[in-house]
Amino acid sequence: MATAPGDGLQGEAVLAIEALRIHYELPAVTVRAVDGVDLEVRGNEVLGLAGESGSGKSTLALGVLQLLRPPGRVVAGRVRFGDVDLLELEERDLRALRWRQFAYIPQGSMSALNPVMRLRSQFTDTLAAHGESMQPAALRERLTEVLQGVGLEADILPRYPHELSGGMRQRVCIALALLLGPRLIIADEPTSALDVISQRVVLETLAAARQAIGASMLLIGHDLALLAQVTDRLGVMYAGRIVELGATGELFANAQHPYTQRLIASIPDLHDRRAFGGAPPEDGTRWLLEAPLHEVAPGHFVRPWQPAGETAP
Repeated sequence: MATAPGDGLQGEAVLAIEALRIHYELPAVTVRAVDGVDLEVRGNEVLGLAGESGSGKSTLALGVLQLLRPPGRVVAGRVRFGDVDLLELEERDLRALRWRQFAYIPQGSMSALNPVMRLRSQFTDTLAAHGESMQPAALRERLTEVLQGVGLEADILPRYPHELSGGMRQRVCIALALLLGPRLIIADEPTSALDVISQRVVLETLAAARQAIGASMLLIGHDLALLAQVTDRLGVMYAGRIVELGATGELFANAQHPYTQRLIASIPDLHDRRAFGGAPPEDGTRWLLEAPLHEVAPGHFVRPWQPAGETAP
C-alpha cells in the first residue's frame, strides 16, 4: 500500500484508499478530479479533508461510496473497507453495507431528505431497507434515543423537512446516518448551508454522536477553523491530490506546503504570483506535484512543490 505510514495514535485502518483515480470524461477534455490519492481513516479517529471547491474532495467521497454519476468514473485504485474492496462489489452488496457499516452525510439537508415524506417514514424506511423489524414500543424508543443523541426530540417525527430549521434538518441527517450504528461516517461539508452559530452546534453534535457509537469519520470541508475543532488528523487536497497530511495540531503549527499555509491564513492576495487555486486544471497543474509525500515530522507528510516551468532548487 502506498499510503503514508501511520503514527500509531489510532487503531488499524477502517478505510484504506489506495492510488484512487477518478476522471470526468467530457467530449472536449478529461478532468482528473482525483489523481492518485492514498489515504486511510483509522479506528475511532476523525480525519479531516480540506481544500477549496473543485479540489476533488466531494468526488473522492462519492467515488469511495460508489455513488458517482456519469461522466464521473473511477479509473484506477482500491478502496478497502476492512477486508472488502468496495470498488469490486455489486450494487446490491453495497446497498447492504451502506448505512449499516458506513453512512454518508451529504451537503444540503433539503437535498438529502425527501420533501414529501414525514420524518418518521424516512427513519422507518431506512430500518426496513436493512431488515430491521421492530415492535411499535421498541421503534419509538429507538427513534427517541437516536434523535436525543443529536439534540432533537421525538415530537418532530410527524413533521415534514420544510417545517424544520436548517440546523435541525442537518441534525436529522446525522441521526439517520447514526441509526444503524455504522463503523464509518463520511460527512461531506455537513455545515456548508448553515449560519456560523448553527455550524458550530451541528459540528459539535456530529462529533459527540460519532464518539458515542465509537465510529470513525472522514469529515470533508473547506473551513479549516471548523475542522480544527474536531479532527485528529487533517489532509489538504489540491488539484486532485493530497499535498499535506498530519496531526491537526502539528499541521496548524508547522504547515509546510504554501497551499496549506494560505488556507490557514485565509488572506487572499491576487497580486502574489505564488497564489493558486486547487481545482484540477485541464492541462496539468500550475504547481508540479509529481513527487510523493515525504515525512517532515513524525506523522506529518507533505508533497514537494515547484512552480510549473521553473527549475527545482
